[in-house]
Amino acid sequence: MSKLILVLIALLSVSLVFAQDIEIRNSVLGENGCGEKKAAVGDRVSILYVGKLEDGTIFDASERHDNKPFDFIVGEGKVIPGMDRGVVGICEGETREFYIPYQLAYGEGGFQEVIPPKANLVFEVTAVAIEKLSEIPFIYRFIPTPETIGAFLIVGVFVTILRYVMQRFQPNSEIKKPRTKPEKKDKKEKTPKQN
Repeated sequence: MSKLILVLIALLSVSLVFAQDIEIRNSVLGENGCGEKKAAVGDRVSILYVGKLEDGTIFDASERHDNKPFDFIVGEGKVIPGMDRGVVGICEGETREFYIPYQLAYGEGGFQEVIPPKANLVFEVTAVAIEKLSEIPFIYRFIPTPETIGAFLIVGVFVTILRYVMQRFQPNSEIKKPRTKPEKKDKKEKTPKQN
């Protein structure tokens, strides 16, 4: 029974992993189309952005910072995970609107009094410039996606179930019986000595 509960918990966690991903709602390419400059992990991107809560309330925007582009390296972890994922694949000049669930934003605690707890966010981002940088360390290139995490969980659950079934339902001939030592009998019986 406890193994069944573990399996159910694992399946629930897999479904939660897949539920926590960004959603690109709209994308408009620049005048020159996409071209060769697409943002990838390790690239420096310069963006103009508008950050909104789900109800449309703007909590931050480039306009509030003299329309100065915001620069960061994709995958370095300097921004919320949803922003890192949202700009992967964006083209220079493209404007993209994407939804970020709270798990990939500021989490259950929110951010100061600006972003409430468990707030899902909507960003409208325009990629002003994309700079291809030299090779970055592997740790920065690896951003676990829900698909990779889910795949590892599914494989782990499958292996666990398979081991359980194989141990539980072995054919009778393969079941090992505990060995016991046979009792030793003396070949000579002791007889009381007669005087």
